[in-house]
Amino acid sequence: MTRGGHTYGAEVENTVAAESYVYTLMTVTAPGAVVRACFQPAAKTGAAQGRNECFEGRVH
Repeated sequence: MTRGGHTYGAEVENTVAAESYVYTLMTVTAPGAVVRACFQPAAKTGAAQGRNECFEGRVH
């Protein structure tokens, strides 16, 4: 998660953890701020290998 130039992260360390909900820290933003969240798929092969998938949005 990136907000205002600061980056925060969380990592799923094993397949057991990946099979359940992963809790992450929250961040404080102001209206109009743009936040960006990225994740790296667990795929070891194929098109997703080593590529982050990112989404961003403006806080209302």
